[in-house]
Amino acid sequence: MVTALDRPRPLPRLLPYPDIVAVYDMTEQQYLDWDQQGGLADWVDGKVYHYTVAGESHRIQVGFLIGFFGGFGIALDAGRAHHGPYAMRTRPGHSWREPDIMFIAERNAHRLTEQGLMGPADIVVEVASTGSTRRDREEKRLEYEAAGVAEYWIIDPRPRRRTIDFYV
Repeated sequence: MVTALDRPRPLPRLLPYPDIVAVYDMTEQQYLDWDQQGGLADWVDGKVYHYTVAGESHRIQVGFLIGFFGGFGIALDAGRAHHGPYAMRTRPGHSWREPDIMFIAERNAHRLTEQGLMGPADIVVEVASTGSTRRDREEKRLEYEAAGVAEYWIIDPRPRRRTIDFYV
């Protein structure tokens, strides 16, 4: 557990995306032990990217979809749905991501641990926001594909951009 004395301090630098509130240097184990407060955080190559807390519209959409995936998984005994803050290890020793929604098929449920999902989810859904679209469409799409995520959905609910992209 990270204590007040060794709590991570933000790195003084330009933030790479508008929805990132802080960047911390942290080992993988420090990230796994970290009790973050508010927002989601990804650990990538020794750095934690801490994101702003999602807005009401984003939370409503994630809530609807987590209910949909969760109900589907329970009704058909097909799998389990998770949402952040619950991380998925995409590149051992290099990357943990906290997608908006993950669906893990029952055959892969053995990879669910207290620390996070050890390996790719079967379906990952990101609800895009103004600050996350480039990261969702470029960085995460390529990383999730390389990690073996079977389906990746990007939902962009912003006015005049309402789209859903499915990658299989």
